Amino acid sequence: MRLVVLFFFLLAGISSVFAQLAPPQGINYQAVVYDIGGSSMPGVDAYDLVLANKNISVRFTIIQNNPNGNPVYSEVHTTTTDDYGLFSLVIGQGTPLSTSLFPAIDWGTGYYYLKVEIDKDGGNEFVTLSNQQFWSVPYALFANSAGSGIETIVDNGNATITVTYADGTVQTLGPLAWALVGNAGTNDNLNFIGTKDAQDLVIKTNNQERMRVKKNGQVGINTANPDSSAILELSSNQKGFLPPRMTRIERDNIQNPASGLLIFNATDSLTEYYNGSCWLPTFMTSCTDCLFNLNLPLNSGNIDRVLSDTLAIQVNVDQTTSPDQTISFFAIHNLPTFSSTYFTADTINGDGSTTLIVKTSIFDEPGMYPIAIQAVCGNSVQVKVFYLTIDSCYHVTINSPVSQYNLQQTNNLPGIGQPICVVVDVTSLGAISSTNATAPTFTSGVLDPQSHVGIRNYGSFLARGGNGGLGGNFSAFGNPGQNGGTAINMTTKTSILNYGFIYGGGGGGGSVGLSQSFNIPFLGNWTIAIGAGGGGGCSLGLGGGTGTSIIGIWDNGDDATGGLSAVPGLGGVENVPIPIPLGPVTITVNPNVQGGNGGNYGLPGTIGNLVININATVPIIGTINIPTPAITNFPPAGSAGFAVKKNNNVLVGFPNGTYQLSNLKGTIND
Repeated sequence: MRLVVLFFFLLAGISSVFAQLAPPQGINYQAVVYDIGGSSMPGVDAYDLVLANKNISVRFTIIQNNPNGNPVYSEVHTTTTDDYGLFSLVIGQGTPLSTSLFPAIDWGTGYYYLKVEIDKDGGNEFVTLSNQQFWSVPYALFANSAGSGIETIVDNGNATITVTYADGTVQTLGPLAWALVGNAGTNDNLNFIGTKDAQDLVIKTNNQERMRVKKNGQVGINTANPDSSAILELSSNQKGFLPPRMTRIERDNIQNPASGLLIFNATDSLTEYYNGSCWLPTFMTSCTDCLFNLNLPLNSGNIDRVLSDTLAIQVNVDQTTSPDQTISFFAIHNLPTFSSTYFTADTINGDGSTTLIVKTSIFDEPGMYPIAIQAVCGNSVQVKVFYLTIDSCYHVTINSPVSQYNLQQTNNLPGIGQPICVVVDVTSLGAISSTNATAPTFTSGVLDPQSHVGIRNYGSFLARGGNGGLGGNFSAFGNPGQNGGTAINMTTKTSILNYGFIYGGGGGGGSVGLSQSFNIPFLGNWTIAIGAGGGGGCSLGLGGGTGTSIIGIWDNGDDATGGLSAVPGLGGVENVPIPIPLGPVTITVNPNVQGGNGGNYGLPGTIGNLVININATVPIIGTINIPTPAITNFPPAGSAGFAVKKNNNVLVGFPNGTYQLSNLKGTIND
């Protein structure tokens, strides 16, 4: 059980000491004794802990030079506390324990300390209560050996005392203590607050320890045991450490900052330290490290795939360290298969902006997709997330054979005034055809011009072939072949993924024909009509017949077959001599007549050819050759049909051109 003694040196003793020629040999000592039951916090609930009316033993020891120095005097007292735990004693009037007596103490040499020990039970089991230095009052005893009496003693307020003697001598003693109202004239080589006995220095408020300076120089605030590795430890579970807060400008105005100096940068909201060359955030190690802010003005957006397939995302960076360094940009995402991204500028030096372009496809799955936008500068990395929403489209599936398919009409889709996007999936069972080369196999119909159609084809679009040229029109030496049909007719923006077959129709072959009259001896005028029809183009183009004309010598063109392996029809052929007996005269026609062939998918038909040689065997005269005109300008064949007819709309997937690929045959153009 510990004791606490509140003690007082009675200042009233000063006047009695200095007013007499031979001062009494003693120092008044008064104290109140508390028993605090083992608590380390004196004064807590002290009212109930006063040792009242208790016999106690008190031992005084006076030590020279330092608290652990040599004792020069020691004595013991037995006394009884009063109702309030108070006792009063005179040091020097007790039972001496030392061989040297109290009057022999030379107060004029060195410093003296008073050690107080108490046994609360009045025995000899003493507990040390204090060991403190004497200050001004005891030194007045030195007047006993002075040459003259003391007239006045003045406290100068700076921890010094001025003594004026009767003979006019003035002596200033100290500084021997710190004044509570401030000190002047101090000497930092002599004056200090602290200990000289290898003990800790403790500072308390409200009788609670707030700070401790350990004897080895460690400092603990709110802890009596700072960590052995720390020169300073702050301990709290309610409050934090608050370093100096200043703007970037104020920070830069610090003169000659020391390495390790710590501040809070209020401009950038960062805790920073000085490394001897530059200010750095606590998470950086080098002046060449890069620190910057990454910002997205918008963190979400959508692509409707009607009015636009792309989205531009602005990305801003603000570099807060100098000199300017290169910042690189990356986009990390799990966008659908056909979507892609790129930056308008992959790098920026210092501050600036770039734009992330996100391009999607009408064939991508709708939904929300996060895009991580990453900026890298040296070892510094920042990431912002943009949330992209891809809107839904109408969806149509064709999984059976159909003819002359009108997308808008068949599916009752919105028309003019309501732009939409619609995806058409043609499965491997989907076979789209036409019965007439003038009607497209597939048309998007009367959709709003701003709509967007996507065709994902695993089936076939087989356009009708042109018919071969018919007979007749001898003035033009035949008739032209019919143009091949169109596989896909666009009426709005269209994107195509072709994993199947898209074939434009083949052109029909041109027909050839000649009707010519001749004057033959013994017969007079004789007229011949000859020709051949053009072959039909793929698919299913009809061969050319005589039409409404009656032609004596004629061969029809062949029909084209259908399907993916369709064969175009050949033009009619007349190339065998034909004898014609007319009474005494025999006319022989030697023809070389070829109607134009039909074109295969995506190819034009061919132009026919007609050359004839006629001779007549006439009695008496013999054989005569009948001249026939040379023909060089025969009717044209049918043109190749369109694989895709754009009609001045945007097509995504194929450039303009004429194709003869295994899965694409015909022209793509307007």
